[in-house]
Amino acid sequence: MKKTLIFAASALLLAACNGNKDLAPEQIGGEANLVEYSFKVGAETKAAISDAGVFSWAAGDEIAVWDAQNNKFDKFTADSDGASTTISGLGATDANYTKAFYPYAAAASETSVAWPDSYASAADAAKGFPMMAINESGTLNFKHLGALLKISINDLPAGVTSLVFKGVGVSGTLPVDETDPAAPFCALGSSASSITLPTATVAGDAVFYLPLPVGTLTGGFSIDFRITSATNKVVGTKATTSNVSIARGKLIPMKSFTPEFNWPSDTDAFDYGLGLGSSKKATYPAKTDREAVGVYNNTNVPAEPPYAILNGVTYYPLLKFCGDRLDTGSKPGPDAWMNQTEYGKTIPQNRCFSWEVNRPGKFQYGCCVYGEQDRTRGVSYKLAIIKTVDGVTTAKTLIEYTPAAESVDLGSTTGVTHPIPACIHEFEVTTEDLLGIDEAATLYFYGYQKNSQNITIRHYPITWTPSVAE
Repeated sequence: MKKTLIFAASALLLAACNGNKDLAPEQIGGEANLVEYSFKVGAETKAAISDAGVFSWAAGDEIAVWDAQNNKFDKFTADSDGASTTISGLGATDANYTKAFYPYAAAASETSVAWPDSYASAADAAKGFPMMAINESGTLNFKHLGALLKISINDLPAGVTSLVFKGVGVSGTLPVDETDPAAPFCALGSSASSITLPTATVAGDAVFYLPLPVGTLTGGFSIDFRITSATNKVVGTKATTSNVSIARGKLIPMKSFTPEFNWPSDTDAFDYGLGLGSSKKATYPAKTDREAVGVYNNTNVPAEPPYAILNGVTYYPLLKFCGDRLDTGSKPGPDAWMNQTEYGKTIPQNRCFSWEVNRPGKFQYGCCVYGEQDRTRGVSYKLAIIKTVDGVTTAKTLIEYTPAAESVDLGSTTGVTHPIPACIHEFEVTTEDLLGIDEAATLYFYGYQKNSQNITIRHYPITWTPSVAE
């Protein structure tokens, strides 16, 4: 036979539930000093939260029940999902259960709670807010020991893997104030502390729920955005400066916000000093200025570094200048990465031009096949990024482009402005592509070809438009 007690609790404002104490428990075979106890959890009991603000128990939820007779916690688990359920566990035959804590891991002692400083997942934080119930004549009414902060974030990049909430006394071992048995609580501590919340599986518009102790966060709090790297680098911070009051049993909505991230400010980058909403075009210098760096019309770019650096863009020997454009001056060759480094960075073979950027943005350029015969010879282009994050340099292809039939531009049609609209393309380098960079990233636009036939492609100057402010 089981010993049955009635549990009752609520999500944020908790109400009592009548219950009764059943017959004495029977011993379980093989367990001379243990018996099985079962507690019924009332319909008002809540232990998990959804984005809609609905709370419920989940099967397997663990509760710590304090046995005052034997000075220990016994572990009980929820038997099913839902707003109401039963929990069961093993205890001594002479157990005297006086109070209970949820979740089990939060029970530090009979009078204190281990307020978490980290969670395994955002879901665990949402359902893991500490609660306590006092046994009143066989009825256990759970009460929240703190509050839930609702954090709504717009456009969270997938590269952010954790949020670190920082404030005075927001985690650690905290005593339970039971002065008012109907409203026990844990107060904020006095030391600087933090709570880490994983976000690796969350991106885009996201909502997080964070349990907090009761009190006033004087001077506000901050949230660090971190990525997975050698030092779990902080890539951005959201901070408040106003005092924040945290009342027991409340859901506290934080105004939704779009995070801002840290970007380098390298003066050699193409986008340095470029304001949000502005654009910069890599116009070609005058003929005499080009020739001063060894770039002559109808002649390939110099074959040795520093190649041709004009208006913040580096051009490579694959190209030759032809007045208002650059033409592919040789066979692009296969798609490959060079087995060498330059300026400490890996570089792709067959590169046409490169430029450095501090921030995400969009680039627009004209890329035209000279004739239909050239288009059928199978040339394609890629945009590669070389970036250093937390001291580690990596290379990655972001974009691949193959000129379409409508991208043919003979360039000799009278009265036609070149490049023609069908030859103008726009691609985006996103926040996620650049998140956490230590210095300006290098973007390489390069071509490759599956055969060895000659081909003529016309390239017109790029235009860069940043998508975030400096």
